[in-house]
Amino acid sequence: MNTQIKIATWNVERPNRTDEKEKERVNAINAELKKHPADILILTETNECISPENIKYVYHSEPLEKEAGGSYYKEGERRVSIWSLHPIIETLKVKNSLTSACAVIQTPLGNLAVFGCIIGIHGRGKGFDTDLQDQMEDLRRFEEAGYNICYAGDFNMSFCDNYYTKKSARSQLNDLFSTLKMKNLTARIPQMIDHIVVSESLLPSSSVEKECWNTDKKKARPIVLSDHKGVIVTIQL
Repeated sequence: MNTQIKIATWNVERPNRTDEKEKERVNAINAELKKHPADILILTETNECISPENIKYVYHSEPLEKEAGGSYYKEGERRVSIWSLHPIIETLKVKNSLTSACAVIQTPLGNLAVFGCIIGIHGRGKGFDTDLQDQMEDLRRFEEAGYNICYAGDFNMSFCDNYYTKKSARSQLNDLFSTLKMKNLTARIPQMIDHIVVSESLLPSSSVEKECWNTDKKKARPIVLSDHKGVIVTIQL
């Protein structure tokens, strides 16, 4: 019997219900997510009004009103939400609970520490380097504790081109992934800054399929619902 798991991530660009146009976008985002069902879904720049259909378990990063200047954010906004069809059996402490979250999920491939993130809330400007170092430290700690890891979300950098990247940060992450024996499954997608990276132990005899949405396939650029593409990977044993 084949075993598979679908993991997706998407930055949905701060949806809210403050006016009719935004309410329409919320409905459209929820409808788009329904077209790309996943076992595990990591949403970034999200809001509690985004609620994928038939996904029972969820773990959010901290509410943004806890941040200095929190009045800037709309009701229900979160930087990261981890949605799962499978039970969340544990949550792990992260260095910055406003820009990342980690939940241990009981999956068909075994327990998986799903670490959702944004690296740099102002793109590659203020806060980017701090987020990068914090999250690299978290990853080392999770690996040392023996967890299989899925690290996913908005990395604010592409890995196969110069679309939007920071070469020094990309090099640091690639070196860390090599050390921790992790593979970036989305690294070869052009103009892609949202990524899904998993422990290689999940992949020895598996196939991996990838699909993007919210994109002009001819130009490989995000469109309409968000300024980011969504991506889903299917890992099949």
